Amino acid sequence: KTSLLTSVYSKNSCEEINRCFDSIRNQVYIPDEILLIVDGAIDEFLLESIKNWQQVLPLKIYSLKVNMGLAYVLNYGLGLCK
Repeated sequence: KTSLLTSVYSKNSCEEINRCFDSIRNQVYIPDEILLIVDGAIDEFLLESIKNWQQVLPLKIYSLKVNMGLAYVLNYGLGLCK
C-alpha cells in the first residue's frame, strides 16, 4: 500500500492544485490513498476544485481550522496515512 501526503493553504491556486493532481493521475502507478491536508481557511472555489478530484483519485481531504505551517501539517498527516 502506498500513501501520498500533500497540503494546500490559502496562497495556493486552482491551477497549482489541478497541475498537481493531473500529474498524479498521469503516473503509471496511482497511490492507494492521497491525503490532502487543508492548512487553515481556503477559498471556496479552490475547495470545490479539490473536491472535484475526489471523483478521479482516491483523495481524502482533512482540514485544520487555522494555518499551522507545512512542518506541522505533514507531521499531522503522517499519523493519518495507512
